[in-house]
Order: sequence, then structure tokens, then C-alpha cells
Amino acid sequence: MPEPLQGLRVVEFAIAIQGPLVGGFLADMGADVVKVEPPGGDPNRWHTGVNWTAPPETPGAQFLSVSHGKRSIALDVHTDIGREVLMRLVDRADVFVSNFREDSLERMGLGYDELAKRNERLV
Repeated sequence: MPEPLQGLRVVEFAIAIQGPLVGGFLADMGADVVKVEPPGGDPNRWHTGVNWTAPPETPGAQFLSVSHGKRSIALDVHTDIGREVLMRLVDRADVFVSNFREDSLERMGLGYDELAKRNERLV
């Protein structure tokens, strides 16, 4: 049986919990979610808490709980090539999820108006 959001393409440009949790919910319902992380990974990836006994390269439980079911790519969106790769993802996406403030996204050239110029159907 197909999932309710099967065929929906999502670009997740979010950190911490609330933005990635939305992407996780969409992935759980069948969406194809690509998580865009900064070089070195989402800072939440390495947040482990007290008495963490796993090897240091092991992602923390908090990260794993909101990032399952997604593909990830590390991009420096402050470089020309990183920004171009992100824009190519946006060109094919249906949804752009972010928990960055709108003014921060606009400074990076990633505000809704800018993204909608490239992809009119983007939500």
C-alpha cells in the first residue's frame, strides 16, 4: 500500500529538534526527505548528553530520533557550489522545511520569495 506522502520531495534545511522533527514526520508518511546539514553535520548530531559511553563518532539519540528515514547531504551554503547544489535540490522539491528565522534565510538568499522564483510550486 502506498504511503500518503509517497512521491513528495522535501528539502529540510533545519537544525536542532523542531525543524528536523517535521522532516521526520513527513518521511514517516512516505515523503522523500533530504536533510541539508552544514559541514561537520547538524550540531544536534553530536549532542550526546551525560554519561555517553558510545564511541565519539556515534550520533546522539536526539539526532537519531528526528532524522530517521531521511537522506543527508553536508553543504556549505555560504559558498557558490554549496548554494548551487541546494538550489538544484529546491528546483525539484515540493516542500522546503526550515526553522531558521526568515531574516536569516533572506540574508542567505533562501527566503521564500527567492526560492519561489526558482520553483513556483514550492511550499
